[in-house]
Amino acid sequence: MATYIKQHAEDAAHVTGDLGVEVLGVRNDALAARSDTNGDYTPIATDSAGVVKVANFQQTDLMMSGVTQVTPKFSAIAAATSGDNTLVTNPNAGKKIRVLALMLVAGAAGNIYFTSDAGGTVIFGGSTNKINLAANGGFVLPFNPVGWFETAADANVVMNASSTGPFSGGLVYIEV
Repeated sequence: MATYIKQHAEDAAHVTGDLGVEVLGVRNDALAARSDTNGDYTPIATDSAGVVKVANFQQTDLMMSGVTQVTPKFSAIAAATSGDNTLVTNPNAGKKIRVLALMLVAGAAGNIYFTSDAGGTVIFGGSTNKINLAANGGFVLPFNPVGWFETAADANVVMNASSTGPFSGGLVYIEV
């Protein structure tokens, strides 16, 4: 059985192979120009003979936000003051910061919440329903490809802490 990579039924690119399923591809002119793609379509994966294989892994070096490629970025968390602590500074005009994963440990008991800029809108936790952490306690937000929370455009990721902590950990984010 032939397998097709296609965007529209009237516009298909044929790929040899006997996988028994149709595999959808996405037209992307920038990717189409690459030598490792099949014409105007980007296959999920191919073997050494060029046969399309369905990928069963998460790509980690780049992601898609709609039709825009985005690169996951990493930021350490090292906060030791009460009040607002900027965790990620937004360097790109018009962009939002979307947090995909986070790990945080509190060196002393305290509570936190996250805002879009200092004194801004609460985006995770709450100013009246704070995330309470015991000394040497913490939490993990595992990888979530759609994100746990995001800032407003042009805003920084800020953690508001009720104590001096210290708070340590890290987060993974993309700019959208």
